[in-house]
Order: sequence, then C-alpha cells, then structure tokens
Amino acid sequence: MKTGNRLINQSGFSAIVMVIFLMIIGLSLLFGFHFLVASWQKIAMTERRYYQQFNTASSSLSWAITQRWQPPKPHWQCQLELNLQLKVCIKLSRWSHDNAILVRGEANGFFLYTLAHLHNNKLIVHKGQWLDYCPEKRSHDCE
Repeated sequence: MKTGNRLINQSGFSAIVMVIFLMIIGLSLLFGFHFLVASWQKIAMTERRYYQQFNTASSSLSWAITQRWQPPKPHWQCQLELNLQLKVCIKLSRWSHDNAILVRGEANGFFLYTLAHLHNNKLIVHKGQWLDYCPEKRSHDCE
C-alpha cells in the first residue's frame, strides 16, 4: 500500500494477532477442561472410597454372623478380623423391646447396622433390618 511517498507494509500483522487470539482461546479451553476433569476425578475418587467403605462394612456384618459371641451388654463389644480389616461390634439395643442386639459393621468411620438375636452364641439377623443409620433414639447410644 502506498500513501504519498511512504510505503506501508502491513502484511502479516493481522495474521499474528489472529494466531495469538486463537492461542488464548485454546489455552482457556485447555484450562477449563483440566478443571472439569480434575473435578470428575475428585467425584470418582469420593465414590470409590464410599463403595469400598460400604462393602467393607457390609462384609463385616456378614462376617459377624459366622462368629461366636458372648451375651451382649449395654456397651459395645467388638471383634476384629485383621487380614481383611473387618470390625464388627454388638450391644443390646435400647430401641427394641424384645432384647434385640444392635450389630454395627465398621470401615474407616463408615457404619452399617442391623438387628439380630443371639442363639447358641451365634447371631441370627432379622430379615429386612439392615440400616445405614443407627436406629437408637439417642445419638450417644450409637457411639
């Protein structure tokens, strides 16, 4: 382009601006996808940890049925299976009037409960009594 006696050379400037603009948009999209994937990973890890704890607590309840128990007391008495990291505790339930036993399966602070009776030092679980919360009326009875 010629204006008067001066020659102005503008070829390439708009292309450089366009490339920089596209790079900024691309980097913004990459950062956005990075944060999205990071949040999905966090959710997936949280769910994985929940299912591991749930399955371990559930296994603890199943393992409790196979164990021999002393007659329960008003406070927790526990048994451990160290190889599988199972922990289960029993105590007399204050919620039930028929001397039911509250059974608690544990896994890293996650608890599952069920009600049972003791017959020949073995737990007989009440059908349909599996709970993911403590059925006792007062929260300190669950601790």
